[in-house]
Amino acid sequence: MEEFYTKIFVDAKIELTDLIEHVREVVGGILSIDTVLTNSLELDVKRNDLGLSSSYSGDEFLTYRYTVEVVSVIDIELGEYLEEVSKIMISLSELGFSVVAACDWEEQLPGRGRLCSYSHS
Repeated sequence: MEEFYTKIFVDAKIELTDLIEHVREVVGGILSIDTVLTNSLELDVKRNDLGLSSSYSGDEFLTYRYTVEVVSVIDIELGEYLEEVSKIMISLSELGFSVVAACDWEEQLPGRGRLCSYSHS
């Protein structure tokens, strides 16, 4: 089985529990602590350690407040996996959050892996 992995950085000024619940609703999964489970995916939603560090001077998205790690847990097609990751990215962007995906297939995701919102501070 080939495992697919994407780390989505999320710039959101909401509580972690609210972000977890939103991701759970989008993918139709069940919640197990801070992990959302579906039949094909495991999504770990957590605070970004670099987001807590104001001294980091690298790429801005690396300091976004949260991350959503999306891992395939069964053998699925890349297209199906990308569809699920895209759905998460778009739904977060529609809430006014900036999202950036880090993976080997960024070019195949909405906005080439970057959906940036300029409507919030």
